[in-house]
Amino acid sequence: MQDDDIAISELEIQFNEASRRVVGFAAKLDSFNALYLYARYKQATEGPCTTDRPSRWFDVKNKQKWDAWKALGKVSKDLAMQEYIALVKKLDPEFSEETKYGAEASRSKEIGGGFGISVSTPLNQETCIEDRSKTVFDWAKEGNVEYVEKLLDTDSLPVDEDGLTPLHWACDRGHLALVEALLKRFPDRINVTDPAQQTPLHYASYCSHSEVVALLMKSGADPTLKDEDGVDCVADVEQILKAREKT
Repeated sequence: MQDDDIAISELEIQFNEASRRVVGFAAKLDSFNALYLYARYKQATEGPCTTDRPSRWFDVKNKQKWDAWKALGKVSKDLAMQEYIALVKKLDPEFSEETKYGAEASRSKEIGGGFGISVSTPLNQETCIEDRSKTVFDWAKEGNVEYVEKLLDTDSLPVDEDGLTPLHWACDRGHLALVEALLKRFPDRINVTDPAQQTPLHYASYCSHSEVVALLMKSGADPTLKDEDGVDCVADVEQILKAREKT
C-alpha cells in the first residue's frame, strides 16, 4: 500500500510540473491540443464531468470545453494525468519528469488550472531561489502577503517577464488573503490583463478557486471580458458560484 501511495504521489508531482510548463506555450496551442489538455486536467483534478452543458447558443468555447471533458467518461485520474504529461512532453521538448521533492512538491495539491494552466516557471527555477533573492512575483506564487506588500511599489502593480501581475499569480494559485490585500491596494486593477488578455478572474475561474472567484465578483470583476480567443468567464463563474451555494 505504501508503494502505491508513493507512486501516486510522484505522478501527481510530475503532473503538476507539467501543468506549470503549459504557460510557456499556452498561447500557441491549437484548439485540439488546448481542449485535450483542458479535459485531462479537469478529469485528473475533479474526476468525471458532472456539471450541466452550457445552454447558451453563443457559448461555443465553453461548450467545446465541456464536451471534451465529458467525452472522457470514467477515465481514471491517473490515466488522465499520464496522458496530460505525455502531451506536454511532446509539445515541450525541454520538459522533464524528473522533479525534486521539497517545498514545491509538498504544495503539489494546490496547483490547478483551466488547461492545467497554473502558470508558473519550471520547478527547478522556483525551488532553488533563496529567500533573499526572491522577487515580488516569487512571493506572490507562495501567497506571502507580508513580503508582497513590502516589495510592491505603492503606485503601480508590476508585471513579470511573462506579462503577469502578482494579482494574476495570487488568483492562479488560489491565495485568497493575498488577492484580498492586492484588491484593497489596487482596486482599479481588478480587471488587469495579461498578454493573452486574460484577467485575474480568468485565472481564478479556470483553476476553480471558488473563494477567490467569489471575492473577485464581489469586488467588481467583469466576467464578460474576453481573452484573445474570445473566451469570457461568464459560464465558469456561474457554475462555480452555483456550486458554492450548494455547499
